[in-house]
Amino acid sequence: LTYTITVTNTGNVSLTGVVLTDDLAGAATLTSGDDGDGILEVGEAWVYTATYEATQDDIDLGTDLVNTASVVTNEITTPVTDNATTTINRNAAMTVEKVVDSTEVSAPTTLTYTITVTNTGNVSLPGVVLTDDLAGAATLTSGDDGDGILEVGEAWVYTATYNATQDDIDLGTDLVNTASVITNEITTPVTDNATTTINRNAAMTVEKVVDSTEINAPTLLTYTITVTNTGNVSLTGVVLTDDLAGAATLTSGDDGDGILEVGEAWVYTATYNATQNDIDLGTDLVNTASVVTNEITAPVTDNATTTINRNAAMTVEKVVDSTEISAPTTLTYTITVTNTGNVSLTGVVLTDD
Repeated sequence: LTYTITVTNTGNVSLTGVVLTDDLAGAATLTSGDDGDGILEVGEAWVYTATYEATQDDIDLGTDLVNTASVVTNEITTPVTDNATTTINRNAAMTVEKVVDSTEVSAPTTLTYTITVTNTGNVSLPGVVLTDDLAGAATLTSGDDGDGILEVGEAWVYTATYNATQDDIDLGTDLVNTASVITNEITTPVTDNATTTINRNAAMTVEKVVDSTEINAPTLLTYTITVTNTGNVSLTGVVLTDDLAGAATLTSGDDGDGILEVGEAWVYTATYNATQNDIDLGTDLVNTASVVTNEITAPVTDNATTTINRNAAMTVEKVVDSTEISAPTTLTYTITVTNTGNVSLTGVVLTDD
C-alpha cells in the first residue's frame, strides 16, 4: 500500500522542526514542497510518501488497515493527525474434488480414492479435518509445506481405500463415497463424492447326466445334476425339481451356509426306476432338472436322455404226440409261444390250420 501525506501550513507562522510519523509505515519520505530551507512556510504544502506491505497475516486477520500519520513541529507540539483506511475483503473458500480408480466393478476389489482439497479463497485455512464416509479416514500424501495450514492457492492431496466385498456386489447398490472437509474458518462441510457402479449379474448353469444312456430292460437310473454359480452374485433359496425323480438330494458343494456362492458348484443325485411299462411304451426317458433361486426366478434347466432299445420278438414251437400213424387216430398238438423280446405282447392270436 502506498500512502500520500500532505502537510500544509494553514496558519500565519512559519513552522520549524517538522516531524512526521506513520504508525504502519513507521517513517515517510518527503517528496516535494520544501523550498530547501527545511521550514514549512505559511501556505507551503509538503508532500510525503510511505508504504506498507499488507501481508497474508493481515488478510487472515481481516481487520481494516487504519494507518495514521502524526505531525508535530517546534511551534505545534500537540500532534496533528489524519488516517487512511484500507478495508480487507476476506473470503474463506475451498474446493474438494474426489475421484475413484474404478468407476465400475463386478467382483470384490479394493477401491482407491484421491481427494484434492484446494484453498480457493484469500484466507489461510488452519485446522483442516477430512472425513470419508466409506473409508472412515484418509491419508494426506502431498501438498502441505509442513506448517499444517492450507494456504491460499495450496492444494492438499489425500488418499483413502475401501474394500468392496461380495456383500456389496450382492446388494448391487452404487458405492457413493463422500469426502467432507471443514476448517477453523469454514465450519460448514465442503463435500464431494465419487461413485462406483456395481455391474450385477445373477447367472448359473445346470448340467444333468445319467448313468445309462440306453436300456432294454427295467433298471434303476441314477442322475447327477451339477448346479454352478457362473455369475457374480451369491444365489439364495436354491430349489431344484426333477420331473421324473420328483426330488433330488444335495450330495456335495455347499459349504454349509445354504448359499450358492460365486464359482461354487452343488452336486445333486436323483434316481428313477424305469419299469416294464416304460420299456413297452418305448419312448425315450427325457428327465429334466429345473432350478430357481431368489435371484433367478426364470428356471434354468438341463435334461438327460435314456434311449429304450425296444425289441418285440417271440418264438412258436409246435409238437405232436404221434409223429407216425397207420390207422385213424386223434392227434394232439402242443404249441408253446414264448416272448423272447423285451416288450410285453398284447392281443395274442393263434390260429391252427
